[in-house]
Amino acid sequence: MALYGSKAGYGKAVRSYGLGGRNGSSGGSGIRNGLLTIITAVIVILLAVLAVLTLTTANASKRLTDRQASMTSESYQAESAAQNMLANLDGQLAQARNSGQSSHDALQSIAATATTTLAQTGNDQVQAQISVDGSTITAHYTTSSGRILDVTVQVKDDLTYEITSWLATTQEDQSTDTQNLLGSN
Repeated sequence: MALYGSKAGYGKAVRSYGLGGRNGSSGGSGIRNGLLTIITAVIVILLAVLAVLTLTTANASKRLTDRQASMTSESYQAESAAQNMLANLDGQLAQARNSGQSSHDALQSIAATATTTLAQTGNDQVQAQISVDGSTITAHYTTSSGRILDVTVQVKDDLTYEITSWLATTQEDQSTDTQNLLGSN
């Protein structure tokens, strides 16, 4: 206790409690330690749950992105195989034009070598099936993930060709590749 005033006996006795009020607390209006601990624990739990959800979402997004990249890559491989088939066909038709073959003879020559020459994809992941029916050449390309490219080409009498159909589709995957977060069915 300290005495204030001009003379020793006449001053007031003042007790100093500091800025926080009595015994370091902030008066009667502050938050008690127990409540603060509970609020902090709830916030930490909520942040942990949000972190788990973020990781789960990121993992799912990565799997979808990887699958999409694989499908896109295989689509380009099938397109490239079809372009190679058209280049081979164009070369064979140009050679037939230069040698003066008729369109009938040229188509018979192309039909005889279609499975060996035109079906070469240059890629192990793309399978090709080529069929020749009259002046129509049909190519069916399938990738390992189910991408399908169907190309139909019509050979004209002047030994040129016209692409009449170029159809890319995806074979639906019937397997269910789902995982439960909690491991239950």
